[in-house]
Amino acid sequence: MTDRPTTYEKKQTPRAEAALEKLAAKERKELERVVKGLCADPWKYERRLEETADKAWIYRHYPSPRFEITFKEIEAEKPTLLFVHYGIKRTQLPRRAFISYSRKDSKYLDELVTLLSLLEDLGKLKVFSDPEIRAGDDWEEEIFTALEEADYGILLVSTDFVGSDFIKSRELPEIKKAVEASRLVLLWIPLRPVPYELLWFTEKQALSDPAKPLTDLKTKAQREAAFTEIVRKINERCEAD
Repeated sequence: MTDRPTTYEKKQTPRAEAALEKLAAKERKELERVVKGLCADPWKYERRLEETADKAWIYRHYPSPRFEITFKEIEAEKPTLLFVHYGIKRTQLPRRAFISYSRKDSKYLDELVTLLSLLEDLGKLKVFSDPEIRAGDDWEEEIFTALEEADYGILLVSTDFVGSDFIKSRELPEIKKAVEASRLVLLWIPLRPVPYELLWFTEKQALSDPAKPLTDLKTKAQREAAFTEIVRKINERCEAD
């Protein structure tokens, strides 16, 4: 994808125009926003693009609404993208959840993932956290690919989380960009007391009460009850989307 223009004119086929007319107002608004972004610089979405045999490209959009945009470069007076078709995915697909956490909090990650497996068994959710990375994989590339494809970003917030250089300098900036672009729904869980008011993401609703961090719960049974309620809320979100 080198030596390509970075800005394109837009054209649509009659098929694409007809598909656009059938969309609900919210779906149409989001799709038109993405089309504008593709014309401004399609290659910044490289991880979401798949080239087809006939030299077209398919862009896959996550999270809700899920849709695909098929387009190709055409010869014209100015660099132009021809949008061939727009397709809305209305079937129930597993939502993708990216979990950001400190490895010092692995115990809590394990407890959460164990319960989230119930949603995976039902085909509602696919969970990614770095223990999923196999030996020999490019771990950083795997992390950012999973984050790029995620519908939900789940943060396990603790003093070790906010003190992690990798989380602060690499993961959180990417998560923030995705949230601001409406590509990611941010959910967070207070594990340990921290000054939440100093963190940009705590303006989003927490999955449990920040006044009662999970580490304040003294028994495993209490934590299991708290995680059970958290998973219920995630399930509700999956069904709503």
